[in-house]
Parts: sequence; C-alpha cells; structure tokens
Amino acid sequence: MMKMSRLQASFLGLWLCSVVLMVSSSSSYGTNKPGECPTERRYTPGNFNSTLKDCQNDGECDGVKKCCLDHDSRVCKMPAAERSYLRCPNPSKIPSNTDDDMCTSDSECAPKAKCCKTNGGNTCWPSVGEKKGGCPSPQIFCYVPVRAFCDSDTGCPFREKCCYHSCSSVCMTPTKKS
Repeated sequence: MMKMSRLQASFLGLWLCSVVLMVSSSSSYGTNKPGECPTERRYTPGNFNSTLKDCQNDGECDGVKKCCLDHDSRVCKMPAAERSYLRCPNPSKIPSNTDDDMCTSDSECAPKAKCCKTNGGNTCWPSVGEKKGGCPSPQIFCYVPVRAFCDSDTGCPFREKCCYHSCSSVCMTPTKKS
C-alpha cells in the first residue's frame, strides 16, 4: 500500500471538495423550483417584442422566480399564488388603458394588491402608490415599440418597481434615489 504525504492528502481533499461543489451547483442549475407558473398574459399582437431576458430553466431565475412561458419567450416570473383574502371590485370600476394583461396571478402584483379583470385586460388592484427607490437610467432611443409588463409599481412583486427600460415598462430591482 502506498503512503500519501500531508501535502498530497491536502491537494486530494481540495480536489474532492471542488468536484463536489461543481456537481452540486450544476445539478441545481436546472432544477424545478416549487410552485406553478402563472398562465400566459394576453396581449395585443403586433410589432411588440419582449425585452425581458430569456431563461431556459428555473435555475437561471433569481430567488423563488420560475422560468415561465410568455408567448414568444420564456421569462422569470413569480410562481402563481392567489390572495383569497382580497376582493376585486366590479371591472367597470377599475381604470384600464390597455386590453393587454398586466398580470394573470396575484403573485405578479405588489403585496396587498390583487390581479383583477377590467373592461380591458387584467391589472393589479388596488394601487399601492410608488415604492421606494429609483429606476436605472432608461434607454434614450426606441425604434421598435415593446409590450409593457407593468403599468405601475403596483404591478411588481416585492420591492421591485415598474421602470421604463429598453422601450418597455418592466419590473426591476430599485436603485437608491440620490
């Protein structure tokens, strides 16, 4: 039997640790996170493309978000959840500027808001006002109109804000206001 020096044993231990870390991180990369994806949002077809970063699996999405189908692409969304303790008013009482869906599940809305039907598309209700923080600097020029994914901070989960970015309105992590 061959004896191993302390230095060789240390290198072997480090190598084994790195192999275990690589295997565990690669196996969790494509894992399915708990929960179901919200149903796809309805939007008016046209020259409107998604600017959200495409994902291939849940492992590419931050936190508890899942990689969900959204018409032309797969994007990171909060898992579907309903807030049964909140009620929607009559659809005619909710103002709507679009026939597009801004949500299909309560999880796509800010805390204390509910995804409600309007005379147009679905939107988050009631308004929670503007959330703290600012938005990153918007893109200056837009050549192709892009479908909005939110219409106010109410349409964004957790602390995220509805920010104009890449010719569209999307939910983003806020920056500190200066």
